[in-house]
Amino acid sequence: MAVQVSYSFGRKRARMGNVRLRTVTYSDLSALRHEVAVVDGPQFQPPEFLVVRYFGSYRDGSEGTPDAKYILAASAAAREAWWSRCTVLDFRELVYRWGDNMAWVTQIGRDGVTKLQWPLAIVVGDGCRDALRSLLRDEYAGLCVESLDEAFTLCRVKAEEHERQLKQWRPRAEPGAAPDTAG
Repeated sequence: MAVQVSYSFGRKRARMGNVRLRTVTYSDLSALRHEVAVVDGPQFQPPEFLVVRYFGSYRDGSEGTPDAKYILAASAAAREAWWSRCTVLDFRELVYRWGDNMAWVTQIGRDGVTKLQWPLAIVVGDGCRDALRSLLRDEYAGLCVESLDEAFTLCRVKAEEHERQLKQWRPRAEPGAAPDTAG
């Protein structure tokens, strides 16, 4: 598809010429699939948990970079569409053997303003447990669990801690707040 592109800068109008656009889809990026579920709750309140379940085989090594990007994109879209304080990545149907870019999933829910992490848990299965344990080392015990029930429990604990951290952060973020001298 060729598109005629031009733009305005101030009063000047520049013509860029023909720009070729190529249609892309998530399936071009990765063969992984996902589905999203939320916990039923009161109307007009965000769900307590957002679960993004992944299916398929994550490609090994650097060939898995598009798969890591797919996981990030799918979870980001889900978090925007069905915001929830707690995100659970369900990897029980995901085969992952190795590839460093999978570590990017630990940043899902990281708030760039507060520098705080919204509650995140990862449910592992036989197809990814050992590789994630090796890759994530220090973070594994605080992120990865064996069941959805364990993920919900972990997220509830993390949600309490996140709320405490937010309460500490808010006064420092207020205009005219006293500088933090505690540290």
